[in-house]
Amino acid sequence: MKDAKGDITQKKVKLQAYDAEGKVIDNAVVSPETVEVRIPVNQPYTTVPLRIKYSGQLPEGLVLSKVEPNVKEVSVYGTEEALAGIQSYDQLTLDLTQFEQTGESTVNLDLTPPPGFEKIEPSSIQLKVTVAPYDEKEETTKVFPNVPITLTGIGNGLESELVTPKSGGLNITLKGSSSMLEGLSSDDIKLSADLRGLAVGNHEVEVSADLPRFAELDESSDNLSATVKITENADETTVTPSEDATDEDTVGPEPSPAEVENGNTEPVPEEEETESNTETQEQNQQGNVPNRGNTNSNSNANSSGSNP
Repeated sequence: MKDAKGDITQKKVKLQAYDAEGKVIDNAVVSPETVEVRIPVNQPYTTVPLRIKYSGQLPEGLVLSKVEPNVKEVSVYGTEEALAGIQSYDQLTLDLTQFEQTGESTVNLDLTPPPGFEKIEPSSIQLKVTVAPYDEKEETTKVFPNVPITLTGIGNGLESELVTPKSGGLNITLKGSSSMLEGLSSDDIKLSADLRGLAVGNHEVEVSADLPRFAELDESSDNLSATVKITENADETTVTPSEDATDEDTVGPEPSPAEVENGNTEPVPEEEETESNTETQEQNQQGNVPNRGNTNSNSNANSSGSNP
């Protein structure tokens, strides 16, 4: 659950005198000149369970009997987005090669914030580690139901789904020290199937298990497998170009029979056509009027010629 935890920040603040109108009085003498104030700062955080990873191996004949951290949970600080995506703190790794004999040891480990987080509390923890000689009688088994299977390596343009098991997970039986198995949950077991190189169709694939170092698969959980179906990704489809007509392809009105006969197939706007007809009529009327200027000219010429 997300919350906000308050930290205290201390700062020194210079004191100033103000008049009734809220203006600074320049020559005022203030004693003391500065004071130290404590400002509470709230940071969003969440508390998650602590999970321990293991590296290396114990010497032959020894088993990890018990690992007890002094805290079960840690608080991580970060943004709301980062806090929403964290379920546990699993950045802690215990190296088993440092234990060479049986007995109880105390190990101090530093904690670092996960990527994307600002702070973690506590910043270090103690682990009480118990190593015991291997005794077959102390070995026990524990069943972890419906551990989810993760599919990896799918090719480009393909998608996959589990056909069997239909639940999406397998029941896993581990064997090891009873005290160590008691502290495990299904989250500590990682099952995966590699689909690299597989084509469209149904395939039976091997399932691999990533287990804590102190636990082993029981014989009943050997040869883990699953059936997957691989299909083409429906989202990888080609988008058909739009068939909408552009402005250039816009079809205009059909030409009239007269325009087709005269060889003019392009429609003429109505206003332009009206103006053209009017000009033609005016020119025809002017052509039918007698040329008065020429008559007067001829008449004058005849009169001039009859004079001696």
